[in-house]
Amino acid sequence: MKSILLIGTTLASALALAGQQISSVDKTTQAEDAEFSADRPGFGAPANVLPRGVVQFETGFTSTSEADGKTLCHTLTWGSPLARLGIGNRTEIRFGGDGFLASSTEGSLHTDIAHGWSDFGVGAKIALFEEHGFVPAFSLIPTLSLPVGSHAFTRSAMDPSVVLVWSTNLPAKFSTGGAIGYASISDGIGRLAQRTYAMSIGHPLRAGFSGYAEVYNVSPAARAGSATWLFDGGMTHALGPNAAFDVEMGRRVLSSTTCWFVSMGFAVRTGALRRLLPLPPR
Repeated sequence: MKSILLIGTTLASALALAGQQISSVDKTTQAEDAEFSADRPGFGAPANVLPRGVVQFETGFTSTSEADGKTLCHTLTWGSPLARLGIGNRTEIRFGGDGFLASSTEGSLHTDIAHGWSDFGVGAKIALFEEHGFVPAFSLIPTLSLPVGSHAFTRSAMDPSVVLVWSTNLPAKFSTGGAIGYASISDGIGRLAQRTYAMSIGHPLRAGFSGYAEVYNVSPAARAGSATWLFDGGMTHALGPNAAFDVEMGRRVLSSTTCWFVSMGFAVRTGALRRLLPLPPR
């Protein structure tokens, strides 16, 4: 955990400088962009779509501890990369996954260790409706997961999913958002229809921080399992106008196992590709 905090602090400092540099050389881009926001942290995502030619990279580290009374499993997720590129007025393309995973499962008689890359997915975010008053903004996120991961972590098949996300601003500087998703998951026996639901609420805090709380449901979590509920919360802090740093913590409940996780990461954007993808003439 100390190593994660050290890495995160170093990267945050570097990104703060990067954000300031972007600010000085790309003022025109900033003037045309909306307020910076990222799909991380949390399980849901805001409805905003990146402007044409804007690239955003998001990444982080997560430590998970799970116990069921007989075994104890620790998993460290490195990277969790998400690359986003705005290609139109209402569309962005996306590529991402969990990144590199290292897992250790301790039982009464032996310990199993596995490590390797996760599967990665390609997709898009398509803006459907803009926010108007108290009417939320809506976007659709279709994704196709590709079986390119290591043997211990791949699903060995292409898994499609689609998520409808929404977000809106509320009085007193509160904001809220949610997601409804459906995925066709391969599990070695066949395919499993998995539904996901998320809802979050956020509010600015002091010293430039913003906080959020979220509830997330996966139903079913596995073929023989029931629905799983997760509660998480965290904070984000801007590192200049084009970058942000985040931390979060959460727990899975209403399950046969006890699971805690803690995560930290960052996101940064640039309008460097706007010359290759120019805005249409007005």
